[in-house]
Amino acid sequence: MRGLLVALLLGQVLPACKGKAENAAPVALGVSSLRVKERGPAAHRLARFGEKQVEAFVRGRVESTPALAFLGKGPEGERKGYTLSVEYGLGPREGKEELAALVVVRLDPGIGEGMPLESSLIAPLKDVGGDKKHHMERTLAAALMEVFWQAKMVRCPPGALVKALQAEKDMDRLLKLIPIAAERKIKDAVPQLIRLLSHEKRPVSDRAIGALATLRDPRGVKPLTKLAKLRDSRRLAQVIDAVAAIGGAEAASFLDFLAGGHANATIRNLAREARARMTRAKTKSP
Repeated sequence: MRGLLVALLLGQVLPACKGKAENAAPVALGVSSLRVKERGPAAHRLARFGEKQVEAFVRGRVESTPALAFLGKGPEGERKGYTLSVEYGLGPREGKEELAALVVVRLDPGIGEGMPLESSLIAPLKDVGGDKKHHMERTLAAALMEVFWQAKMVRCPPGALVKALQAEKDMDRLLKLIPIAAERKIKDAVPQLIRLLSHEKRPVSDRAIGALATLRDPRGVKPLTKLAKLRDSRRLAQVIDAVAAIGGAEAASFLDFLAGGHANATIRNLAREARARMTRAKTKSP
């Protein structure tokens, strides 16, 4: 996270969409409302960077990116879109004497209309000098750019997102990309998600399991069953849910095996329940 923050504060933001097919400009996410709130101790409030100044700062950044666009009023009033929320403040870090800027930027869609996008940054004041206002501006700009990048990934052509998923080395960004691929139902991402099952960082592997469950592609079943270690009950429980969500004959055989022969009674019960869900889902399907 610290490496990503330094890169962002220096303006070294990775390009989002590359290649011939990926160069098409993504459709901007529409923002219908902007909410700004200053947090933190009153003693550290910035007189030259209050909520009105920050709102103007954020509007300027949004208007300069192709990733987002403010929506105007339509024939029936305000058009529906994302809510862009910004919380910021300067205060002492917990357990330390130094001051730090805290910024949380969040894009929330309407109910059932997409996934929220978020960036949270904590930047110690000593990292970039003692000018508090300038430091806050740079931290806010970094958090906004990270959300802009996520917005690009939400609307990039599918091939661009798959390439980003393959090339991304920063774990924080990778953890953002995986659910975006699942939310967008990008089936071409399945091979890369399968590779990420064996990622050295458990959170990445966990996200890949969830994404494969969401995509429900049969190609994910066998790799998921190989991932499961019989003594790792927590991972087995994740795999059971994912395999059951995908379904199919291979999934049924795996669940039957666990339900009938696993040494842990909890795992046997989870497998039986998952197998029953599969049966009910198959019965309800046309």
